[in-house]
Amino acid sequence: MKRLWFYLPLCLLLSCSSQKERPSSPLSPKTAKLKLPQAYQENRQNGWTVIHYKKKAELEEGRIEKKALPPSSPRPSPKAYLEAKGKDFVKFKNTKFERAIGKMSFRVRKGMPIGRESKKILPMPEGRVQNLPSAPQMAPLKAKEIDDNKFFDNYLSYFQKNKHLLPKSYQIDITERYILKVQGEDGKGIPNAVITITSSDDKILWQGRTDSRGQLLFFPRAVAEAKGVKEFLISYSYRGEGKVVSFQRSPYGSDKPWVLKIPVKKIFQRVNLDLVFLLDATGSMSDEIRRIQFTLQNIVRRIQSVKAPSLRIRYGMVLYRDRGDDFVAKRYPFTEDLARFHRALQEVVAAGGGDYPEAMNTGLFVAIEQMDWDFSEESLRLVFLVADAPPHLNYSDDIPYPQTLQRAIQYGVKIYPIAASGLNPQGSFVMRQIALLTQAKFLFIDYGKGTARSHGIQKASGPSNNLDDIVVNIVQSELKAFLN
Repeated sequence: MKRLWFYLPLCLLLSCSSQKERPSSPLSPKTAKLKLPQAYQENRQNGWTVIHYKKKAELEEGRIEKKALPPSSPRPSPKAYLEAKGKDFVKFKNTKFERAIGKMSFRVRKGMPIGRESKKILPMPEGRVQNLPSAPQMAPLKAKEIDDNKFFDNYLSYFQKNKHLLPKSYQIDITERYILKVQGEDGKGIPNAVITITSSDDKILWQGRTDSRGQLLFFPRAVAEAKGVKEFLISYSYRGEGKVVSFQRSPYGSDKPWVLKIPVKKIFQRVNLDLVFLLDATGSMSDEIRRIQFTLQNIVRRIQSVKAPSLRIRYGMVLYRDRGDDFVAKRYPFTEDLARFHRALQEVVAAGGGDYPEAMNTGLFVAIEQMDWDFSEESLRLVFLVADAPPHLNYSDDIPYPQTLQRAIQYGVKIYPIAASGLNPQGSFVMRQIALLTQAKFLFIDYGKGTARSHGIQKASGPSNNLDDIVVNIVQSELKAFLN
């Protein structure tokens, strides 16, 4: 008992400082605040902060080599696709345009002119795609969703079969999971409670903030320091109240939540919702970016009308492309001005890209580490990531997304990935992993029979629905859980 009381001052200290500064990393407590490598530079353009890769010239000249990756499932070339259909294929002399075509989704390539008609297409700069079939009257995008934490056994089977898709440096072992739930004296879940998990020799193993339901997930096998630890010391705090408890480790984790009681009531005078849209803005997204813009406008309009006591909503946006493009990433700061955000959304143009993987690592880093998040106890933090390609896993001068996910858990930010057309199995694995670790759902745009299976999903939760309905329902359910 004396040992537990020793940790109580630490617990209270975390609570008092939680609103003034960001806590340390949950997995690497000695690591300082994450920063972009020196190979990147920033400047301001029309309200956006634009991030460039300074070694762009070297990259284009081929002086920067890329490391070999483990075999994945790349998208077939347009030539192979058209030959399989018995069609002619015309090579374009503009190599950047060739790369853009290679990234286009099958349903767009099917609609492109071929043979003599294809010669009428003129090359465009930086891989921009033209003559794309527009959505008729901006019909709403159909989508489905899956909660892998709810069907964790199914996800474990999927994980074991597909973990080889990532290099070892990117693999996160989620095979042992614990659910920590902080409850107030009225039995309600407490959001934004700070939890720190340590070993008996004072090593910090995990740190994070509870979500809208008062829950935090803990994956000991994802942490090297947790190897051999048999007992966990858990300190948790909220509004100046703190406690320390100990739990014995189980061989395979537990589906039954570890309930952590705290003598406070869940009362909020207001709710601050921070909402970030993180978008892949490369050329391959041209076939969907207009519909995404239209969908996001509907989502923002409907979220704005959500009824909640003293609800304040701030919108932010992060775009990313790839090295060698006009920018690697750019961010639009949080704003409560809906008109300003709509104008910024209309400025989004899909271009560039080149090869299949993109700079998702940088985009995630900018969204989690460089946006001015509200860390008050009354705040709810959500990210919706829309992409059709996996991240580059072979770049030097990069911040691997597992490090950024540690920060998202630490800051209490949920990331809801939305998979667009053409995402390969490696990309699906990455996006489902992101959703699982941040306690979010994996969403995917539904193009008909076989779409769910292409993401490794045997059965999605419920029928296909409008994407804007799904996103709005998610925001409403998060707010409801936060308040109730």
